[in-house]
Amino acid sequence: MKEKRIDRILQMIKLNNAVGTGELAKTLNVAESTVRRDLNQLEKIGLLKKVHGGAVKLENQVIFEMSYSEREELNLKLKEQVAKKAAGYINDNDTIFIGPGTTTEMVLKYIKTKNNTIITNSLSAFSKYSSLPYKLIIAPGYLRTETSAVIGTFTNNFLKKINVDIAFSGANCINDSQLMSSNEEEGTAQEIILNNAKKRFLLVDSTKFETKSFFTFYSAENLDAIITDNEINSKIKNKYKKFCKVL
Repeated sequence: MKEKRIDRILQMIKLNNAVGTGELAKTLNVAESTVRRDLNQLEKIGLLKKVHGGAVKLENQVIFEMSYSEREELNLKLKEQVAKKAAGYINDNDTIFIGPGTTTEMVLKYIKTKNNTIITNSLSAFSKYSSLPYKLIIAPGYLRTETSAVIGTFTNNFLKKINVDIAFSGANCINDSQLMSSNEEEGTAQEIILNNAKKRFLLVDSTKFETKSFFTFYSAENLDAIITDNEINSKIKNKYKKFCKVL
């Protein structure tokens, strides 16, 4: 229930730029005290700014990195929509790269095809899905515990030698054509494998648009498509269609 509330609050802030505590309480059918606690949590992790009577979207919002466990709890329904869509683009016998992230790794849950080889630099994805019926390979390197990503020189050298049919990359943020990561080594690894893929997809839920992070690692103009959820604002969707398909 709390996850759904958080998702809805973020959607309303995204669409309206500002929202009142009373309006949120009525929409979510909860007490205003519950809404205030949710807003406190979201302000603490940098997703909005509390003001008297409600909250507003941060101007030129820069997303600071949350821990893996914090991100895992946010926008679950939206992430599932994205992951299911992405899995539909996989064919039998494809070699697939799955980047680190709570959205990208969820794709593995929905693969229905046969004889696939999956390469990932996400320890979390490897640990959760290693028992599923496809060949799963994890890249070498050192573990960045904040995101469960395997990164570094060994990782990059390995990815430079890999060619894949499809690469599914995540991002902390997307602003105009710029795909952004909060860590340059994670971003560099994604850039390498995207350049070695026949088809290149960015997987992001609708809360990631029009925000900024530390390191730009790729351009949407070089993607085949951005796969997102059905809650994306139509104006934002049309804006990003200038760069590539938005699915």
